[in-house]
Amino acid sequence: MSGNGRGCNTLTGTFVVQAAEYGPNGYVKTFDATYEQHCEGYDSALRGEVHIANPEPPAPLELGVRIATSGTADTLNGNAHVTGTATCTAPTTVHVATALTQVVKQSLARGSAGTSLECVPGTVHTWALTITPTGDVPFVRGDAEARVSGWAYDPAYEDYVRVDETVAIKLGKK
Repeated sequence: MSGNGRGCNTLTGTFVVQAAEYGPNGYVKTFDATYEQHCEGYDSALRGEVHIANPEPPAPLELGVRIATSGTADTLNGNAHVTGTATCTAPTTVHVATALTQVVKQSLARGSAGTSLECVPGTVHTWALTITPTGDVPFVRGDAEARVSGWAYDPAYEDYVRVDETVAIKLGKK
């Protein structure tokens, strides 16, 4: 313990935790401890107890981000078009990013795109992305691999929640 411009240079003592119960994401539900602090080696001590009893923890944010298993390839510009859905258990902004890879005549077509949406609990939100190839190999009709990631801030626990999924998708002709 220190304060008001006072403190110790050398501390000894104990801090004993009798009970601790945690909820999701490190939420402290209950905590009981005792402590004893000696300053500068003196026998006199600061002694005390800590007791915490919090209400039940809020439910952690849960995200669902999915990509449809079919999309389209634009024969005019080589772009791919994919769609998917996002769900949440608390109001938040969900960020969605998709990376698409396709083998085209022994070369790789690659690209990525992202979007954000305001998520309302209990609602299935749809999203759509146009993915432009990063090189000179266009996306074409056929099989491709998509990696979709979704993330959002959980204000109850002041942390980000992230979900990832990799799926095989079929690109049709647009």
